[in-house]
Amino acid sequence: KKLQMVFCIDVRSEVIRRHFETVADSIETFGFAGFFGMPMEFVPLGESSGVNQCPVLLSPSFRVHEGLPGTPPGTVERVLERRRESLWRRKIWKSFQGSAVSCFSYVESLGLAYLPKLCIDALRWPRAKSVEPLNGLSATEHAHAGPDLCCAQSGGLSPQRKIDLAEGMLRNLGLTSGFARIVIFCGHAADVVNNPYKAGLDCGACGGHSGEPNARVAAALLNDPEVRHGLSLRGIEIPGDTWFAAAVHLTTSDEIRFCDSHLCPASHADDYLQVQQWAQAAGRLTRMERSQRLGGHQEDLVRRSRDWSEVRPEWGLAGNAAFIVARRERTQRLNLNGRAFLHSYRHELDPDCKVLELIMTAPMIVTNWINMQYYASTVAHRAFGRV
Repeated sequence: KKLQMVFCIDVRSEVIRRHFETVADSIETFGFAGFFGMPMEFVPLGESSGVNQCPVLLSPSFRVHEGLPGTPPGTVERVLERRRESLWRRKIWKSFQGSAVSCFSYVESLGLAYLPKLCIDALRWPRAKSVEPLNGLSATEHAHAGPDLCCAQSGGLSPQRKIDLAEGMLRNLGLTSGFARIVIFCGHAADVVNNPYKAGLDCGACGGHSGEPNARVAAALLNDPEVRHGLSLRGIEIPGDTWFAAAVHLTTSDEIRFCDSHLCPASHADDYLQVQQWAQAAGRLTRMERSQRLGGHQEDLVRRSRDWSEVRPEWGLAGNAAFIVARRERTQRLNLNGRAFLHSYRHELDPDCKVLELIMTAPMIVTNWINMQYYASTVAHRAFGRV
């Protein structure tokens, strides 16, 4: 295989996985809990604490700080100073907006400045995609910002700990041999505008946040030569020409956004370009299928995600009906219509059924909660709400 992609078990991943496998025979996909076995707290650059990037059933076992790996000495200090200043200004402005003093004077004096934006949004004119605020970073610096596994503050990530995390992830995934030339961990997130339900559209396995940090940490671990050497001593031999990368599936528009493209080695540049072309083709096919279910056109999917009044830009997990734990070969030729959670599992690699036990005591419980939530809100909507 030229490409292996690891997606979240989310039902929305089933559709794009199926279309990925149709655009080329050299693609293999896997399903795994979207935090990719990385129960961590991710601390953004310039902040002292972060968010839990793991299921609510777990507590973070280590902390990873965002940094600017590979930048010249002194860059991080300059960026930190700008970002802290930017965050301080935003905090002061937000405090003023919410204060009693500004209740009337703020709206009366500055409210008209928002009129052009309100008109653009109300008329549904195209507007820029919602992106994470740069907060003092240039666009280039923002593109290079990522998890810094060598940061002294990232406590708990000793060389042994890194190897343990990588081994646990690969064994639970069932990917211990037959590595492709490019392996991509693809988290997922929802790109929406002014939506109070955004956390419900993001990755539940990542605590209601984007799965991007987890995917980037997983890829960084497996690209570490020291980790690879440790894995080889434990019976997991990763070929020297295998490169791990990270991506994010934007479920509202079915686009794949690739992370850390600047880290792609020159030897893999052509293959990586081919992967991006496959992603565009799979995205188009996925949007075509989803637009039929939503009763519109492909363009409507993107419009819904940009609509500031649209609280249901996608169906999310509605309609989920099954949780399948098996090799991909069992379901690859089936059209499950985005209704099944798909978790990869190879029984021959799990003679003691420890991996199966882990799946049944964590992901299966969560998917059952999700299914019961939608079922209860349908049959008893007076008590549990209407989906």
